[in-house]
Amino acid sequence: MSEFVRFLEEDSAPSQSETATPWVIGVVDDELSVFEATRIALDGSMFDGRPIHILYADGKAAGRRLVEQNPDMACVLLDVVMETEQAGFELVKDIRETLRNSAIRIILRTGQPGYAPPMDVIRRYDINDYKEKSELTQVRLWTAVACALRSYRQIVALERNRRGLQMVIEASSDLMRRRGIEDFARGVVTQISAHLHVEPDGLVCVAQKQSGGEAMVVGAAGRFASAVDRPISAIDDGDAIAAITAVLNGQQEVAGEDHIALFIAGDDWRGAIYVRGRTRIMASDRELLQLYCRNVALGFDNARLFEAVSAVAYVDSVTGLSTRARLEQTVDDRLRQNRRFGVLMVGIDRYFDYAVLLGNQYGDGVLRALSDRLAEVQPNGTRVACLFSDVFAVLLDEDRFPDPQVAIERIGQPLPLGGRNLWISLSFGFAAASDDPITGRELIRRAETALHKALQAKSGGMTCYSPEIEDSQRSRILLAHELRDAMESDQIQLAYQPQISVDDGRVVAVEALLRWTHPVRGAISPALFIPIAEATGLISDLGRWVTRRACRDMRPLLERGLIGRVAINMSPVQLCRPDCLFHLDAIVGEEGLAPRQVEWEITESALLDGEVAIAMLRHAASLGYTIALDDFGTGHSSLSMIRTMPLNVVKIDRSFLLEVSSDRRAQALLRSIAAICAELGLATIAEGVETRDHLRAIEEAGIDVVQGYLHAPPLEPQALARWLDGRSR
Repeated sequence: MSEFVRFLEEDSAPSQSETATPWVIGVVDDELSVFEATRIALDGSMFDGRPIHILYADGKAAGRRLVEQNPDMACVLLDVVMETEQAGFELVKDIRETLRNSAIRIILRTGQPGYAPPMDVIRRYDINDYKEKSELTQVRLWTAVACALRSYRQIVALERNRRGLQMVIEASSDLMRRRGIEDFARGVVTQISAHLHVEPDGLVCVAQKQSGGEAMVVGAAGRFASAVDRPISAIDDGDAIAAITAVLNGQQEVAGEDHIALFIAGDDWRGAIYVRGRTRIMASDRELLQLYCRNVALGFDNARLFEAVSAVAYVDSVTGLSTRARLEQTVDDRLRQNRRFGVLMVGIDRYFDYAVLLGNQYGDGVLRALSDRLAEVQPNGTRVACLFSDVFAVLLDEDRFPDPQVAIERIGQPLPLGGRNLWISLSFGFAAASDDPITGRELIRRAETALHKALQAKSGGMTCYSPEIEDSQRSRILLAHELRDAMESDQIQLAYQPQISVDDGRVVAVEALLRWTHPVRGAISPALFIPIAEATGLISDLGRWVTRRACRDMRPLLERGLIGRVAINMSPVQLCRPDCLFHLDAIVGEEGLAPRQVEWEITESALLDGEVAIAMLRHAASLGYTIALDDFGTGHSSLSMIRTMPLNVVKIDRSFLLEVSSDRRAQALLRSIAAICAELGLATIAEGVETRDHLRAIEEAGIDVVQGYLHAPPLEPQALARWLDGRSR
C-alpha cells in the first residue's frame, strides 16, 4: 500500500457529526497544467468523510472573483507570480483585507526556487504554507491540503461557537423582553430555527410536574401556530406527538429524520421544544443548544411570573373582567384604528346594601351576575371592564349600538342570582369617541364624569358627556376648596329671618340662614354650595361653624327676651355621623345657651336615612331641643311621619301658598294640615309669606307662625337687633 493511501486512511474516517458537503478548494495559477495536475492528484480524495471539490482561476482578478463567489472555500493554492511578480501577494492582501475572509487557508506556490515571501508577510496575512511547485509530490500536496483543511475546520468551529454563544446571549436577552408566555415560546421556536438555519416551524409545550396532566402547547410557529392552548394529543402530526412524548419521558434530546425535540424544565414544570427541518446537530451546536435551553427555562419562569403579575394588573379578581389598565390599552388601540365607538359606564346604585347589609358573598354574586350580563351585550372580553367594585365599563361600537339606550335596556333587565331574578338600580354615563385627538384614559374619564353626574341625580338614569358637565363638575371641585377658605376668612355670614306668631305678633324664633359672598363670583346660593359641602365631607365642619356662630350672635337677643329660640338647619349628611349631636350639644353649652333655646330644622330625607338619624333626634328632643320638620308637603312627607317621629314643629312648604288665594282645594289642604298638626300637638309655621292674601289664608287655616318677606327679610345680627328694638318700642 502506498504512502498516499495509508495517509488517506488515517484522515478519511467519516464523521457521523458532519454531512457529505464537499470541501471547496481553489487553484489560482496562470498555468492550466498546474491545475490539471492538482486535480488529478486530489481526485477522489476524502477528508473527514467529505469529498474535495476543486475550482480554478487563471489570474489575480479571476482568483479574487472565485474567492468572493465561494465564501465557504476552505483552501486556495495560490501561485505567487502570475500577471506580475507581486500578483499572488496582492491577491492575498485582497482576500484578507478587502474581502475580509480570515478563515480560508492560503498555500502559496511558486515555480521559481528561492522566491520565498518575507516572514512578516506570512504573519500579517496568515499564510498557511509556502511550497515550490517542483517539490509538491502527490503525498506532499495532500499533506499540505490536509493540514490546511484541518486548520480551516478548527477556525470555522471556533467562529461557529463564537456566533452561537453570541446568539445565546442575544436570544436570551430578547426572551427576557418578551412578556407573555405565548410570545416567549414563539420566540424560542424562531430563534432555535434561525440557529439551525431552518424555517420557523415548531412548538413549545409544558406540563406541570405535580398534576401529571397532559402537556399543553404554549407557543408555536409555522404549521403548528393554530395548536396554541391545545394539548399535544390534539396536534395533527403523529411524529411530533411521538417525539415530544419521548422527550418528556426520557428527559433528553430526541432527533428524527426531519425534526429535533429538546428537553427543558423548571422547578414545577417540564417541557419540550420541537422544531422541524433539521436531521443532525453538530457537537458544538448541541452544547450551545443545551446552554440556550437552560436560559429558556429561566426565561419561561420569568414569563410565568410576569403573566401572574399581569393578571393582578389586568384582570379583576372577583368578576374576571379586564381592569382599568387593560381597558385603557383597548380604547387606545381602537382610537388609533379610527373606530366609531363609545364608552358606557355602569354604576350600581346603593351597592352598599348588597355588599354589607346582605354580606360580601352576596355582593360579589351581584357583581358577577352583572358582569355576565355585560358580556352578553359585548362578547369581546377586552371591551368589558370592572373599574371599581361597583363600576363597570363597556365599549359600544356605533354600528351595533347607534343608540346606547338599546344596550342600557338590555343591561337593566333583572339579573339571575341564587335561583331568582334580582332587580337592581343602575346609573349610566356615556362618552362617544370624537374626531378630536384623545387618549383612551381621557375618553374613559369623560364617561366617568357623565356617570358621576347621573349618580348625583339619584334617579337611576343615564347622562351623556358634554363639556358643560365637565365645566360644572370642575367648578364644584374648585368651589369646595374655596368653601373651606371662605369659612376662615369671613366670606360666609349668617342672616336671620324672624318667625312671628299669628296670634300676638311675638317673635317666637329666628332661622339662621347661610350667606356666602365670594370676592370674585359674588353671592353664591346655598342651593349650590350646601350639596358640595355634603359631597366633600365639609358639611360637618360647616354645621359646627354655623351652630357656634348662630349661638354667639343670638345669645344677647335671647338673654333680653327679644326672641324665643334660634333655629339652625341640620343636614341629613350630618345626622348620619353618630357623633354629630355630641359635638353640636357641646358647642351650644360652650356658647352659654340652653337646649330649649335652640331648634334643629331637618328635612324629611333625614328621617328616611335610617335608625341612626332617628335615634339621634329622639335623644336631642330628650335633652330639650326643639325639632322642626322643614319643607313639609314635598317629596316623601306623610302623615305617618309626623305622627311617629320626634317632632315639635312642622314647617309647611311655601309651594302651598302659591295658589292658596285662587284654589279652594289648596285652601282646604292647608286647613287640614294645620288641624292635624294641632291635634298631634305640633306647632305649624308657614314659609314664604309675602302678601296680605297669603297672611289672610294662613289666619283662616289656623296656622300658628309665619315666616316671610311680608314681615321681614333675612337680616344680619345688627340689623335684626335694630328691627327687634323698633318692634318693642
